[in-house]
Amino acid sequence: MHAHFYDLEAQVLKLDSTERAHLLERLIESFEPKSRMQKAWVDVARMRREEVRSGKAAMVPGNEALARVRARIAEVYSIHPDAEAELGEAAQYYATHASKMIALAFLAEYERIRDLL
Repeated sequence: MHAHFYDLEAQVLKLDSTERAHLLERLIESFEPKSRMQKAWVDVARMRREEVRSGKAAMVPGNEALARVRARIAEVYSIHPDAEAELGEAAQYYATHASKMIALAFLAEYERIRDLL
């Protein structure tokens, strides 16, 4: 990789978490084809973020959110242990590389979709 990449990386890592989360959203959008489905997911993520910001929804610690998801799934559905582990790993990745807000929005959306089943 070019030295310019490492300079850019260093600058990005100096941004606050909100700015990094916004940049992450834009980068992910740039990899995905423009489609109605992609727009719908972006809209849901933004809606969830606004619900948290407005106080309509409350954020909870990641481990508590995972416990809630696991308890609700166990009530109705069973999930393969590998899939459950992957869900937790994905949430942890988002919390580490983006923000806890994005990780919680991811888990909340999973829970919402699961409830539609």
